[in-house]
Amino acid sequence: MTSPISRKTVHHGIRIFLILTVLGFAAIFYMTGSEETIEALRHIKLSFIFIAVLLVGVDFISGAGRIYIFLRKLDPPSEKHAFWAAFRGNLSNIFLAAATPFQTGGGIAQIYMIQRAGYPVSGVTSISIMNFTATLAMLMIAGLLAIRWMANQFADFQFKFILSFSSIVFYIVLALFFIFLFRPTIISTFIQWILTGLSRRWKKKAQMLLNANEKLHEFIENYQQHIRYFFSKEKMILFHNLWLTIVLYFNKCLTAYVILKGMGLDPSFWHVVSLQILIIFIIYFCPTPGASFLAETSTAALMSLVIDKPLIPVFILLWRFFTTYFGVIVGGFILMRAIGRSAPGSSQSTETGMVQ
Repeated sequence: MTSPISRKTVHHGIRIFLILTVLGFAAIFYMTGSEETIEALRHIKLSFIFIAVLLVGVDFISGAGRIYIFLRKLDPPSEKHAFWAAFRGNLSNIFLAAATPFQTGGGIAQIYMIQRAGYPVSGVTSISIMNFTATLAMLMIAGLLAIRWMANQFADFQFKFILSFSSIVFYIVLALFFIFLFRPTIISTFIQWILTGLSRRWKKKAQMLLNANEKLHEFIENYQQHIRYFFSKEKMILFHNLWLTIVLYFNKCLTAYVILKGMGLDPSFWHVVSLQILIIFIIYFCPTPGASFLAETSTAALMSLVIDKPLIPVFILLWRFFTTYFGVIVGGFILMRAIGRSAPGSSQSTETGMVQ
């Protein structure tokens, strides 16, 4: 199968990500940096950094676990094969999310990597939708509670604008994904109507568009079969998916707390967790690749409630490294290596795997 991911597009997205990240750090250092910032870097407790590294492992495994519990039900060659396919898919998701606006490319990378292992595209897509739905459910409950608690503590117009924008995007995405989860034919009918109209106007490409129309119809049917299977026969997987999602995001909050402890600070644990939930909510729906610039600046604004100004750049640097950059580096190596390799043999069907 030809890769739907262009190296040129990825490189362009990563450049934007790096440029905006550097600008974000430059703004933070300019606003809050001092000699105390450099001194704070020298006094980081390595024991807590080691714990942060272990938490990165928890992040990778819990993220892969959310995919694996569904994937093992699709007719895999082996349980081990399913886990490593999930592991590579999860990290590829982290990488390409950093190279695309609104982190939209992450799902594409995940589907591409897992289908390369022999799993059906419709099945992998249904898994991505189920995981995204679990994330939305978690963010809807935890994020909105954090927003109500934190909103009145900020008079800064820029921060309120970012928060409002993220909330609007959240509700739009929530509506679209619930439609795709429970009524995918609404979206497929609309797309098929567009393809049919284009085939009538664009005669030279008419056959290609009609073929795409047929493939879309077949994909939606297979996708619905997988969704119905999980909801009717594998309800416990949905429960496991939810608690793994909670572990995944609570682990990110815990990482922030560990970093603060490593800096010699002693903040309120639940205060940090509440702030981190709100940060995750904002970052998840930021328009920039990997939430670059906005992640750094909005986090600086929020964490200033528990960190003295000179220490903010140190926290942001360590926090972004352990919660984002580490995964981007590893995921980039996995995905770009896969794109560089030859595609799987044409005899391998992407729709052969069915639920057991």
